[in-house]
Amino acid sequence: MSALGPHSPAHPHHLCTQESACFKLYHNAIKLQQEGKWGEAKALYCEILDSELLEEDTDWTASSTILRLKFLVYKNLASIAREQGDLSAAADAYIEV
Repeated sequence: MSALGPHSPAHPHHLCTQESACFKLYHNAIKLQQEGKWGEAKALYCEILDSELLEEDTDWTASSTILRLKFLVYKNLASIAREQGDLSAAADAYIEV
């Protein structure tokens, strides 16, 4: 059994920092999406999905805040795909939701 240090993935401070960083990316992506900069917004959404916060398979990933963020990211990726006429990608993103 290992101790939780301040930089271990399950340490509360580390999780708050990751969550804060993901929400900052999310708000930047929303702004880019609203400006019609879909490629840049999509890249940020994908960065969120690739983050350690959403990749970890631990109890804290089931928090309602994190699940809501994941839902919103996929919903917005679907919206971008729909706006670009890629209905297949839009459907795939909606299925992930």
